[in-house]
Amino acid sequence: MKFFYCFIFSLLSITISAQVSFDKGFYVNNNGEKIECYIKNKNWKKYPNFILTKKNLGSNAVKIDIAEVRSFQIGEALKFVRKNVLIDNASDNLQNLEKTTQFNFVKETIFLRYLIEGEKNLLHYSDGNTNKYFYYSKIDTLQQLAYKRVYVGNEGVQDKLHLKVVPLNEYKVQLGSLVNCGKETELALQSLEYLQKPLVKYFRAYYECSGKEYTDFLKLMNKTTIAVSPKFGVQLGSYKFNVGNFKTDAHIDLKISYRIGAEFEFNFPFDRYRWSLLLNPMFQTYKGNGTFDYVNTASQTLEGTVELVHNSVEFPILVRRYFFLKNRNALFIQAGTLIDFNFNSYFSYDRFNNLRVLAVSGTSPLVFGLGYRFKERVALEFHYNLPRMLAQITSTLNAYQNFSINFSYAIFRKEGKQILAK
Repeated sequence: MKFFYCFIFSLLSITISAQVSFDKGFYVNNNGEKIECYIKNKNWKKYPNFILTKKNLGSNAVKIDIAEVRSFQIGEALKFVRKNVLIDNASDNLQNLEKTTQFNFVKETIFLRYLIEGEKNLLHYSDGNTNKYFYYSKIDTLQQLAYKRVYVGNEGVQDKLHLKVVPLNEYKVQLGSLVNCGKETELALQSLEYLQKPLVKYFRAYYECSGKEYTDFLKLMNKTTIAVSPKFGVQLGSYKFNVGNFKTDAHIDLKISYRIGAEFEFNFPFDRYRWSLLLNPMFQTYKGNGTFDYVNTASQTLEGTVELVHNSVEFPILVRRYFFLKNRNALFIQAGTLIDFNFNSYFSYDRFNNLRVLAVSGTSPLVFGLGYRFKERVALEFHYNLPRMLAQITSTLNAYQNFSINFSYAIFRKEGKQILAK
């Protein structure tokens, strides 16, 4: 297994530098020209004032300032637009709340991200600490949906512990006037929080009520991809056993056997589709023989025999982490556990011409793997199960371990809207 550990170390070293940060997209310049390119996607917590682009993944990055970019888009789900806005930058941190109940709007040029696009638009801005939301339509100018929390109390009180925190919910007045579809939205408005999910839900309710078309960028992004892949492989297994009074351990050396099954992958949208849950039922069979030394009552060293027949359906449950490369290829690592359903399996050992046959248990070891995925369809995987007990008997050594190489091909793939390099 030394090769396996060396391979893991080497592959993990590669993945550190193999992360893809430039994804396919485009930007629109001040002349209205659409420039196809690759854009560095940092999953911005603080929205940028410039973008880094490449003509192709092998070219050098070019920095383009916000003053030169009218809008840009990455994949289908990330769309930003440059806007000159009046923004109130009041903090929502309790330590930094203001006492003034007036909004202080200042002029800034920023990138806003579309959440809902249609007749009435909802956009988002983050400075890294505070989230602000904006609205505009064909007839309504761009405006911040105004909200902040302030301290309210007696004039002479300086200790914030003796002041009351009061929310200024101006955004509810704005939405009640500008994005209203009768009772459907009026009821929702009463409990509407100044958070992304509730605000997006409110706009969805408006469009469902009005029947007008719109683009929901969160729905484009938040789709789980499901893939089904037939899978087969070759495994090497070995077994060591000792009930405690063998002179030498019983060894069944590495044996080659085969595996066949299927992989069901649920690829989640968070962190740009880097995480998956896998259900991986595999039929496998292993058969091997070995020997051990024992001492009889006459102090003679004799040779005993062991045999293991292990037929089972292994059901690994794994979490996979992808490291994306160019051209929609990826490296991955994975870990989890497995449930082992045995049938027609046994372990036997012969000592003093007395054959003892034992049942085989279905313990749940930790399992690890790594591999390479090509074009989101073909995958080659190296899989290792930590040693586990098989024979159901009290023993000082009872360790079965196996290592496999597996090949899979996705015959069915229900796509989510991924934001990856193409």
